[in-house]
Amino acid sequence: MSEKIYFYDGSLKESLDILPNRSLFFGEGVFETFRYKSQIPIYIDRHLKRLKKGSEFLQISIPSDDIIIEFIKNSVQEAGLDDAYVKICLFSSGGNSYYDKSQRYILCSVIKEYPHRKSDISLTIATECINSKSELNYYKTINYIQNKLSKRQAISSGFEEALFLNEKGNVTECTAHNIFWIKDSKIYTPSLKNGLLPGITRSVIIDICNDLDLELIEGDYDIKELQRADYIFLTNAISGIVKVYNIEGKEYLEESQIYKNIEDNLLTRLKWK
Repeated sequence: MSEKIYFYDGSLKESLDILPNRSLFFGEGVFETFRYKSQIPIYIDRHLKRLKKGSEFLQISIPSDDIIIEFIKNSVQEAGLDDAYVKICLFSSGGNSYYDKSQRYILCSVIKEYPHRKSDISLTIATECINSKSELNYYKTINYIQNKLSKRQAISSGFEEALFLNEKGNVTECTAHNIFWIKDSKIYTPSLKNGLLPGITRSVIIDICNDLDLELIEGDYDIKELQRADYIFLTNAISGIVKVYNIEGKEYLEESQIYKNIEDNLLTRLKWK
C-alpha cells in the first residue's frame, strides 16, 4: 500500500528544505491518526484539541485549526482517495541540544488507502510495562519505540496486538488501542490515571454508553479481572471498534448484543455505515 507524504509551509508541498531535526534526534513531536471517509472526521475537534495539548506540553508552536483542516483536505484530495488513512504530524525544528526549545513547527501528512477493517483481534500481554506516573502517557507523541517493540513481540508470538500493564499490574491499553470489556451487562475500562492515552474513540464510546443507559465503570483492574470478562473489545480512530476473540489462548464469546448495539451506534455516529 503506497503512501503519499505532504508538508505544509504556507502551501502543500511534497518536500521541505527545513530539517525537522528535533523530531528526528529526540522524538519531539505529536501526531493524530484517523479515517477520512469522504469527509473530515466527525470528531476532528477532539483530535485537534489533543494535538494542541500535546504541542503545548512539548512547547511546539502549532498552526490554527483552520489551517490544519484545510491541509488535511488538500492532502487527501491530492492523493486522489475517497477513503483514506490519515496521519497528521507536528514535527519540531530548532537547536541541536536535547534541552533546547523548539523554534518552528513542521506540519506533515501521511495519506494512504484505508486498510481493510478487521472484525476481531487476538492479544498477548506485553513484557514491557507502563509507568503510570509518566505525563507522556497522556499525549500522542511520535516517540513510539515501546509500542513498536511490543507490537513486534505480539506478531512474532502469533498474536495481533499487545496489552500493556502498568507497574502496579493494572490493565492500561494496547499498543494502538484502548480496551473495554463487558461483564454481567456492565462495561469496564481502565481509568486514565493508570497511564493510558485518552483515546478519541474511547471518549465516543463513553458518550454512547451514557446515551444508551449502559453502566460504564472506569477503574483499576488487574489482568485476572479482564480474563473473567464475558466480552472484550478495542477502540481507536482507524479501526473504530474491534472485538477480542483471544487473549493468550483463552477464547471469548463470539456474540454480544450489548457490543452489537455499541458498534452499530459508533459506526452510525462516525458515518462509516
